[in-house]
Amino acid sequence: MIINILKIKIRLAITLSLLLFSVAAFSQNKFTIKGQLSPEINGKKILLSYKNNGVSVEDSTTAEMGKFMFKGLIGDPAYARISVDPPAMTTMQNVKSIDVRDFFIDAGEISVTGPGGVKTAVIKGGKTQGDYQRRFELYKPVQARVDSLNTLIGGYKEKGDTKAMDAARLEMNAEYAKTGKIDSNFIKENPNSFLSLDIWRSKHRGTLRSNFEPEFKKFSPAIRNTFAGKEIQAKFDLAKKLAPGQLAPEFKLKDTAGNEVSLSTLRGRNVFVCFYAPDFMNYDAFAFNLGRINRALKEKNTAMVTVYYGYADRPDSYWMETIKRSNFNWMNLNDIGGVNDAGSVSPTAKAYGLTYYTMPSALLIDTNGKILASQLKLNDTGLAQELAQLIK
Repeated sequence: MIINILKIKIRLAITLSLLLFSVAAFSQNKFTIKGQLSPEINGKKILLSYKNNGVSVEDSTTAEMGKFMFKGLIGDPAYARISVDPPAMTTMQNVKSIDVRDFFIDAGEISVTGPGGVKTAVIKGGKTQGDYQRRFELYKPVQARVDSLNTLIGGYKEKGDTKAMDAARLEMNAEYAKTGKIDSNFIKENPNSFLSLDIWRSKHRGTLRSNFEPEFKKFSPAIRNTFAGKEIQAKFDLAKKLAPGQLAPEFKLKDTAGNEVSLSTLRGRNVFVCFYAPDFMNYDAFAFNLGRINRALKEKNTAMVTVYYGYADRPDSYWMETIKRSNFNWMNLNDIGGVNDAGSVSPTAKAYGLTYYTMPSALLIDTNGKILASQLKLNDTGLAQELAQLIK
């Protein structure tokens, strides 16, 4: 299958890790998408999907002799996808045949024109779409070489030439590395482009470390004042509140016996607290390392605490099953329902900036309730000793 680099580099969804600003609090502007494609798509369904300041939106219409139109409201420019007669499910077998196109929605009028379907159409709109097209042109030489290498790899595979396959894959990795430089230059040269911000936040998806803030400040005031910009700034502000030396936010959660436990009741002891959701990639290594941390800190007047967040498709009883199979033989609390697909919900999740994308997340807190260490690398096998050395 041909790999499309640009689609790899663009996120398919905008993460709602800290929805601190309501959509209504930001200006909403009208947009219109006018399409004129082949009359052969007459009667076919046209599907449009995008996110308006983090809120998922889907709209559909029917083409009439190749014509179609969408109208809506948009806050920030939105990464969008438009498709003709999409299948109910995308598979390896049908992915190449789907008539689909990615683009950016800006306020104002957008045109989608061409003699065929949307895949080959010319899409013209506002500044962000123009920037997106410019970036696409910068990617073209790399994409062409990647396509060529994919073809070569397929041929080498048929011949069983593993040496040539390995060499081609190494060259492909080198081509991918070029995209990072392309994006870095694009961001540097276009600080007033929303696309630059979109590329940048994709690169730093998840928890934004405070040392990234100077990079963010290089974007223009207009870009930093968008919904996405304010959301990013809120993450930086939260990171400062959770930095070493700050008082850890209070929480009150229930343990396995149903008793309420407050963080403040653990004063006088150091506290290692880890917020997690089950079954992520490398979960077993994570759980094993928590055991290593527990052994390193148990003689250091330290309470080991894990706080469980469940997924919507897991029954509440899965918490107990997770504790047992993970050998979490210390204080276990839960905040089931505190995080959902939209982000932080409960007071604890909001106070610690927890989402499915930022967990697992852990802090080491001293005997006075102040943070000793945060933003810990929980799969680092040397973390246990590093934390033990922090405790006096």
